[in-house]
Amino acid sequence: MEKARPIIEPFFQMPGWKHKRVEYEIARADEIGAANSQKAREAADRRWAKERADKLGEMRASHAGTHQRGIDDQVRPDALHAQGAPGLTARA
Repeated sequence: MEKARPIIEPFFQMPGWKHKRVEYEIARADEIGAANSQKAREAADRRWAKERADKLGEMRASHAGTHQRGIDDQVRPDALHAQGAPGLTARA
């Protein structure tokens, strides 16, 4: 590294071995990366929100179907009398 120092040192005029263009490119890459990360986070949030909404809709539909079947499966006492269920007598 010591042999290369005199050759490359003129390209680094800022203190601490920094180069104006290199620092600019690093800052630009950081900004682009942060913007891409934010976009990815927002896309994931939208996707997860949709998945949660879909799952909630499925749960509600499943619950509504179960609830409706429960109502349909209930037998009213007067229906038993009309069907002539064994052990039941018609009311007078």
